[in-house]
This record gives sequence, C-alpha cells and structure tokens, in this order.
Amino acid sequence: MKFYNWLIKYRLYIGLVMIVAGLAMNLTISGFWPVFPLYLVGVILIAGHFFFGPLRLIQEHMESGNMEEAEKIVNSIKYGNVRCASGKYDRLKRRGNRGTSCIERQPKIGA
Repeated sequence: MKFYNWLIKYRLYIGLVMIVAGLAMNLTISGFWPVFPLYLVGVILIAGHFFFGPLRLIQEHMESGNMEEAEKIVNSIKYGNVRCASGKYDRLKRRGNRGTSCIERQPKIGA
C-alpha cells in the first residue's frame, strides 16, 4: 500500500519522466511502436493526476478520523477546477464534511 500511495503522490513527475524517456528512446534507439508503452503509461499517469488528484490519499485519513492530515491533502490541491466532475464532487463533499465548504453563497439579485 505504501508503494501505491507513493505512486499517487508522484504520478505527475513519473509520467513526465516516462514521456521524456520515450521521446529520447524514440529519437535515438528505436521507432515509435517499441516505445509506445512508455508514452501510453506516461499519458495515463498525467491524466490521472489532473482528473482525480490525491483523493485516494484522503480516504485513509478520513476513515481513521485524522482530519488534520486530510485537510492538509485537500489544501495541497492547486487547481481544483481542472478536475473531472466526480473529482470535484468528492473534493467538495470532503470539504463539506470538514465543515468548511468552499462554495460561497451568492446573493440573489432582485430578491
């Protein structure tokens, strides 16, 4: 489980390294198809980073009741609006569970 948590935490950097390694191997050693798995895994890791974020890391802390660590992980999300709909929903739900919702209420115009 520690390896999986480490992979989630650093998957953006691992994905970038895999794409750069694939590009270097593509230009020097072989053609496109032998290094295609490096490109594919790199793109999947980068997409997973931006679509889902570190929500898997929050789950363990929420289940054990360690709200300080869960809040630290939620606050580490830099671009929360880039997440897919389910990722945004989970992030907002977890903020709501903390009691500090990030949704600001807009005053109704004309009411």
